[in-house]
Amino acid sequence: MIDIREYILGQMKRHGFRNSRIKGQHPGHTISVGGLCIEFMHTKYMDYELGDIGYTNSKARQLIRGYLEKQTYLDWIAALKKQQTFGSIDADIMMFPGGSHGHERGPCITAMGFRDTRVEKPTLTVFSRSSEFPHKFLADLWLLTGIAEAMNQLQVIDPRPIQVRWFISLTWMDCRTINYLRVMKNPIQPPYSKSEEFEFRTKQQWEVYIDSDKAVSFSTLRNLKKLHQGGKKVSTLTPGSLAELMGVL
Repeated sequence: MIDIREYILGQMKRHGFRNSRIKGQHPGHTISVGGLCIEFMHTKYMDYELGDIGYTNSKARQLIRGYLEKQTYLDWIAALKKQQTFGSIDADIMMFPGGSHGHERGPCITAMGFRDTRVEKPTLTVFSRSSEFPHKFLADLWLLTGIAEAMNQLQVIDPRPIQVRWFISLTWMDCRTINYLRVMKNPIQPPYSKSEEFEFRTKQQWEVYIDSDKAVSFSTLRNLKKLHQGGKKVSTLTPGSLAELMGVL
């Protein structure tokens, strides 16, 4: 199966990059593409660790709180289990994230639904308004994999792989965090669009702040620098720990 990072980059190149104007950013610092759909089996990413993108254990808990309000989540699980008593979940039962995301535009993941018709693969369908690749995208991937695995752990279904179908309205890349691709397991080079400025900014961020002795105050870049220099990962949490971290297991 193709590396999901390569798949995302391939889709972005096929649809065409465009320069973006993200609030607080200068032109050339970001590039983006609209309207992507990604499908994967959740079991493929069960060994993925948040430390690969510089997330700490406390950052993992913050990620969960940002999307999943505990009682809303438990009510969703209860509704799924109740429907399963009739033999299947023929149509998606939805959940709308109600966590403490604190974003003025709303949470990046806006809704998710689950169905299990017993004819096709059990499916978690997810809708996102925005995702920053690879940094926050891979954090959300960890979260969605954990939510899918929790369906097995909480006995919503008979344990088996779950298909995740993820619709993202806008996928964008930042010239600073795109360099995480260089330090992950099986590293790949950051992609460039036709924007010479984005390429220049990405290389500049790497050479000046990461591949140097220069002190870095921004925690996301500081953790990137540690990974580049061979430091210990700040977290080894895998998606299977999500239900336990939420206190529902």
